[in-house]
Amino acid sequence: MPEPVGLRRPALPEMTPIRPPDAACIPQLGRRRSGQDPRKIRHVPFRFPRERGKHWFHNSVWYGTVTIGDQGEVISVCALRRFQVDPPWPELDEAIVSAMRQWQYEPVCVDGKSTPFEMRVTVIIDFR
Repeated sequence: MPEPVGLRRPALPEMTPIRPPDAACIPQLGRRRSGQDPRKIRHVPFRFPRERGKHWFHNSVWYGTVTIGDQGEVISVCALRRFQVDPPWPELDEAIVSAMRQWQYEPVCVDGKSTPFEMRVTVIIDFR
């Protein structure tokens, strides 16, 4: 027997299953807000080389970018502006990059999936 026209139920929309969050994202659920910097969970201090002689700093600020993997590990460090030192002192940049590569961050989660990201880092040195 056919259904009366006015009593038909509308078709239900097809539901897409909700994917569970990555294991790395579970501790952050409900805690982080968008736009917040990721939390550093392992910091290795800079170990500046000791060198004889006088070095003249023309600037005391180092800018760079750090690429963080989906598990929070540092993948790469790229200097955008190095210290300008006279005479040149390349070991100073190497000390900064070496320490940053050992840093560890809390994974960044987007839609429940840990995601690699890139951030800027500034290092200011005062040798007084």
